Amino acid sequence: MINIIHKYWRIEFLIFKNNILMGEHMHTEINFYSVTEGEIQKFLDLYYSKNVNIDNGLFWEKKFEDPITMIDIMTCFIDNSDRFNANLWISLDKDIFICVTENNLDSIIRYIYERYPY
Repeated sequence: MINIIHKYWRIEFLIFKNNILMGEHMHTEINFYSVTEGEIQKFLDLYYSKNVNIDNGLFWEKKFEDPITMIDIMTCFIDNSDRFNANLWISLDKDIFICVTENNLDSIIRYIYERYPY
């Protein structure tokens, strides 16, 4: 899926710039899903080094103004994914989600840096 999107990154980047110029602000988001209660909480507590309260123990999302800043949490989760029964999904465009895995993490990071070079 990332390869298909990657072919058109220049077009999407121009659309992104136009949306900012027109006053629309685009967000990227990161989503964690789990079928086991408490797995996401356990990861977030370790990642933030404090107790993080989440409303739903099976789902957590966070929106990012700057997509580059979500790379840190993505890499941390994938590096430790064998310790947690959860899945990580990101959205760089409205209603399009990409499952982040150990196999595609490097490609996704490269894509984010190419698409958002600021």
